[in-house]
Amino acid sequence: MKIALAFVALLAVVACKKSADKDAPKEPAAGDQAMKPADPAMKPADPAEPAKEAPKDPPKAEPMTDHDLAPLGKDFEGYVVTAPQNAKIELDDASRSIVLSDVDSVSIGEAEFWEDGVKTLATDKDNSNIKQVSATEVRYERNPPLGKAWNVDTLIKVGKGGKAKYSCGTMMGGTFTSEAMAEQIATICKSVRKK
Repeated sequence: MKIALAFVALLAVVACKKSADKDAPKEPAAGDQAMKPADPAMKPADPAEPAKEAPKDPPKAEPMTDHDLAPLGKDFEGYVVTAPQNAKIELDDASRSIVLSDVDSVSIGEAEFWEDGVKTLATDKDNSNIKQVSATEVRYERNPPLGKAWNVDTLIKVGKGGKAKYSCGTMMGGTFTSEAMAEQIATICKSVRKK
């Protein structure tokens, strides 16, 4: 009798176990799990595809401040420019520049015949999309063999009575490989003014 009761109890446990297994979701065999995703909407990862990184935040803009332009020569005494805080005003022989980084700078050069020079931009086959933004600003793209550059050239007048003409902008064949950088250069050039 005890054996019969034990046998009935064992059958009841087995029956409950089978019922519970029937209601539970089936797990794939170990070999199948690697081949099929658990959720049909999910796509298995392609081992040849590298994992995508989360997009990085754009670099924060450096604070702008006024810089004295007197180091550029007599014509610039009493004038300032608004440029990034860490910019350097440099005069190297006859070359004047506002250095923004190791690769980017604003070029400033004498430009007595600035207006005539702007008219010749279209004669250079490497220049395209030439736009006269105003009487004192021109923008264009340069497409030399080394790659595309966005250029801006602004006429600034400084010196006694504001009669000395200078070109302020990107250097010819410079490193300005983004339209945003050309925009920043234009903003800096247009900020040249008397103290």
